[in-house]
Amino acid sequence: MAGWLVARRPGLLPGSLRAALLHLGISLVLVQLSPRLVAPLVGAGRLPAVIACLSVLWALVYAWLAVAAVLRSVHNAIAE
Repeated sequence: MAGWLVARRPGLLPGSLRAALLHLGISLVLVQLSPRLVAPLVGAGRLPAVIACLSVLWALVYAWLAVAAVLRSVHNAIAE
């Protein structure tokens, strides 16, 4: 999903390495915290479990987008 977003909407990625690293840091915190935050929702029923899965999926996609942004920024810096 993140690869598709990068291919379809390259403007979503930040332009600078500093911004890309900031997004990477935020995404790593989200990936670490999201399972603990949604764990109570999993046993609360079907709809809360679906919301929990979607929020964890969102955190993972955001993390891969942040990785793509860092890779693109580093590639651009090397190419200059």
